Amino acid sequence: MVGSAFTSVSFAKSVHASVEKYFRHLIIAFIAFSTIVFLWVGQPVKLLVAAGAVNGLVLPFALAIILSSVFKKDLLKDYRHPRWLSVIGWIVVVVMAYMGVRGLASWLR
Repeated sequence: MVGSAFTSVSFAKSVHASVEKYFRHLIIAFIAFSTIVFLWVGQPVKLLVAAGAVNGLVLPFALAIILSSVFKKDLLKDYRHPRWLSVIGWIVVVVMAYMGVRGLASWLR
């Protein structure tokens, strides 16, 4: 929970300059808020599993975007991405997406 609080507040740094000023306070507030939500819902393990299931769908999506960008010449100039790495990467995207959907479906049952 501490790691997710730090990451979430770190992302907010780009939104407003005052986030940097109150960074530590915001992390503490985020952790306190998360704890209250866990206590209120009463099933923190289920919430953590749900977050993991959603991440299982986000990660293949992010990898697909990265793999799509390696062939844009205007982004990478002289870099030539090996085709075999792309093929393996797309296989990983498909397998991860399949496992993410299966995991989310089994959690929803």
